[in-house]
Amino acid sequence: MINSIIKIKEKQTSNPTNFQDFINLFVPFYVIKNAFFYNPKNIVTFIKLKYQVNGIQYDKEITLPYTVESVMIYFKMQESTVLYYDESYPENSLIDLNFI
Repeated sequence: MINSIIKIKEKQTSNPTNFQDFINLFVPFYVIKNAFFYNPKNIVTFIKLKYQVNGIQYDKEITLPYTVESVMIYFKMQESTVLYYDESYPENSLIDLNFI
């Protein structure tokens, strides 16, 4: 699985929920909010994988809600997986990521 990775990139975003906005209105003290509420930043990892069908190489981009380190650990633990593709259009594919 690791050998199929062409590119891997992590992006960190902050998407406050309505509940977090509500807390910001009524609990103005940073220390109190940190004591009672954990506000994680959303981390997304973009992965570009390669696969080959009938001698032709194709790319597949997937997005996972984990850090790059976590994704690499999952991929190292899983040596291989199953690729499902349309025989008429091999660029239309699904990768079995149930191990994540």
